[in-house]
Amino acid sequence: MTATIIDIAGWLGAAFYIFPYLQLNLKKWDVYTPAYHFCNIIGSLMLTINTLYYLSYPAAFTNAFWGGIAIYGFMKYGRAKSGRLAASNRIVKSNEMVKSEHMVKSERAAKSR
Repeated sequence: MTATIIDIAGWLGAAFYIFPYLQLNLKKWDVYTPAYHFCNIIGSLMLTINTLYYLSYPAAFTNAFWGGIAIYGFMKYGRAKSGRLAASNRIVKSNEMVKSEHMVKSERAAKSR
């Protein structure tokens, strides 16, 4: 029974690696999507358990390291998402100001003719 549960965890872990990678390549998710990192963290945990059970230490190390990177990405990009949105709003406002200034200059030029 235990081996069956470990095998199921391994297969689910693989799915948790493959699905977000597919979403990334289909451009449905990006590195700013928290679900991308969350799925990698869960997949890493499941595959690390599976590979430790079967005494595959290099694979266990790789999966644990992958999970560490996913945790780092989750922390970095989870916070950056709100910052990125704020920065894009500043750019839009800045562009609107430039357009407004250009319109004012155009109106002045038209009046002076």
